[in-house]
Amino acid sequence: MRCADADLLAHVIHRNVHPELENEKLFDISLCIVGCKDRPLANKKTIILEELNNLSWILPPSNLGSRRDYDAVLQANGITEISCRLRIMYFTVLHNILMETDYVGLLFRHQFHHESHHGTLVELSVKLASTSFSIDITKRTNAMSSPGAQMLTDTLREVVEGVVLDLPKIENRKHIKYAILTPALVLTS
Repeated sequence: MRCADADLLAHVIHRNVHPELENEKLFDISLCIVGCKDRPLANKKTIILEELNNLSWILPPSNLGSRRDYDAVLQANGITEISCRLRIMYFTVLHNILMETDYVGLLFRHQFHHESHHGTLVELSVKLASTSFSIDITKRTNAMSSPGAQMLTDTLREVVEGVVLDLPKIENRKHIKYAILTPALVLTS
């Protein structure tokens, strides 16, 4: 991006950005622990953090930035005895495995909205700290955006504004099955 190979990046902010880049916050998302509704801990009213140690976890591969962030969230909450049985980066595969096993995983709440609505996956009732991440648009500082990049940026702002304002209405509509915002999008000129 700093070499002008890309005009903008819409993504989860994991770390501090280089001084030659600027961020515009679109919205926040939160991680939660998810498991199958028919599995242990799913129906428990209160789960203490120690109960999450030694569970079988599904997490992203260790070479991804998201895995470092997930590990930081787990460690910040005292969940240190993690048995990572599977390393998966594809949400569809992760959802299917979670629905068929006793494994648990960390997901952003919007990623399992459909499954939660239909009762196949549930958020475990445990309070986690440090789970909030920001979805931002990153651009080069003082760069002139191409018309396409500017149109995409404006559209992202409009969509986010519409989703944030209409979220209570959307969640109550039966005909809307699910909506997933892509975690990363790159526009090149």
